[in-house]
Amino acid sequence: GGLGLMGEPQPVITIELNQQLTPITLRAPLRMLKGKRLVFEGEASGPSRRLLVKTFSSIRHLAREIDGLDLLSSNDIECPTVIFSGQANDLTGFEKFGFRDHQNIHVLVLEFYPDAENFRTVWHKHITDEYRIHLFTLLFTLIGRQHQAGITQNDLHLGNFLISDDRLISIDGDAIVYNKHLSLESCYEQLGIILSQAYPHFDSMLEKLLPAYFNTRNLPADKQAEKSIFQARAANREVIKRSKIKKSLRNSTDFKVEKTFSRHVFINRNFLTEAFDNDLAQLQTSDLTHEWDRDGNRYRAFYYRWPGFFAKNDARQQWQDAQVLMADGKEIPPPAALVILTFGPFQRGGYYIEVIQS
Repeated sequence: GGLGLMGEPQPVITIELNQQLTPITLRAPLRMLKGKRLVFEGEASGPSRRLLVKTFSSIRHLAREIDGLDLLSSNDIECPTVIFSGQANDLTGFEKFGFRDHQNIHVLVLEFYPDAENFRTVWHKHITDEYRIHLFTLLFTLIGRQHQAGITQNDLHLGNFLISDDRLISIDGDAIVYNKHLSLESCYEQLGIILSQAYPHFDSMLEKLLPAYFNTRNLPADKQAEKSIFQARAANREVIKRSKIKKSLRNSTDFKVEKTFSRHVFINRNFLTEAFDNDLAQLQTSDLTHEWDRDGNRYRAFYYRWPGFFAKNDARQQWQDAQVLMADGKEIPPPAALVILTFGPFQRGGYYIEVIQS
């Protein structure tokens, strides 16, 4: 396979496609839950084609994903076609993803939509209000159709949908649940959850689009329904903030964490390059603030002294506060990295690094 970040060989799986053993090289992971579930864009050799590859440590998760996709397609809700499911004949390069047992990696290969963009990615771009209104009208209509069919998604978030040629595609089968007697209350909670993921300054704009949902289901849009939706939105925003902090302190889709005897390094994957990694290793405690250019960005590091045994680490506090402000859509210099200097289990101060120009 080719080389990934830091020059590591990319993982390869070999599966049977059209009665032929076909190696698929896995490009950068699109989602990572270490040791549990990974999502890659893959490229099959032979006639070259792009595929979406999901790997699971548990066959239960694989089965759930397939059941979910079946449920969606049988209700005429567009979702990716399953091309292969089962165990790969051969796997290389999976050690670094925390899978302990190669024999037990279950694989699901789905069609890849080359021209599609992830809903969440598009939403966070600089797009016009007209387009935002259009996107959420499509989304409320789709969620309305799912609910009308008794389908909900446990882990409902904007990243579960692709936009392709002005249509939405549901891409996460794992959390799809069917309930013949779906209560309106649980539907409204789902709408609150999806609304909570748009920044607060879009609230009044998006609230006006709820009729797209009610009309799809022939429901009256009453004030009580809206009140339930807005309560769920507020509650979920608190959950999001706590989860953002947690995720920023462990290896996850958005963050890379490395711990050694003398330092703990947390990097936002958007800024992760070998060169930036090296820059962080060179930071000197003699500089209280330090600015430098790398990869087209300008970075600023703030050094925080060790505050003593019982005080909070100020660099870490700054990092956590920044994650919360970002979750609220506040305009702040993006947090790029946190370096906590350590001596074994003891902390010795640290650096908070932000992007001042990109």
